[in-house]
Amino acid sequence: MRAAGLLLLMGSFLAAAFAAMTDARAVPWQWFLPAFVAGAAGVAMVRRAERQTRRSAALQSAHEGRSEECLGRVIDGLEALLSGAQPVPPWEYRFEIDRRFRDDLAAFAESRYSLADLYGLAAFAEVMGAFAAGERYLNRVWSASADGYLDEARIYLERSLEQFRDAARQLSGARANVADVLPRRAAGSISAGET
Repeated sequence: MRAAGLLLLMGSFLAAAFAAMTDARAVPWQWFLPAFVAGAAGVAMVRRAERQTRRSAALQSAHEGRSEECLGRVIDGLEALLSGAQPVPPWEYRFEIDRRFRDDLAAFAESRYSLADLYGLAAFAEVMGAFAAGERYLNRVWSASADGYLDEARIYLERSLEQFRDAARQLSGARANVADVLPRRAAGSISAGET
């Protein structure tokens, strides 16, 4: 369906461009509007195909546990940096951030759409809001470390950890809510519109 949508979109673009060029003084709307409608249908087909891909059971199950694992590794790494178990001078934080967190942050961000499909938009917004704040604070740590503001780097490292912990709590809560709702829905005690 995605390929058909892309072909429809490209064809409609070419048809609309051709229609617009046939008369220099006026746009022939009888040709331009149908091409525009066909293009909009192509966009809708592409989006629907992408949504179906994201909602595939295999992809969701792969991302479901992956999100929590990535978030857990980020939290563990931040706690290790703050505890001093493996002493890292604050001016080296930027290198540690790149080494320890880049892959897990990217993997979590990659799985974000599955979170919305699995847990709903409200839970997605809560989790991603906390995650984004934690990521911003971690970026601030990186910049402060690079610029030599060592006290600020330590402060924002702690704030980043708080935000990532909040994201993990939100994610666990969303998972618990879904685990609670699904058996009741299957039993017929609640309708799909109540969740």
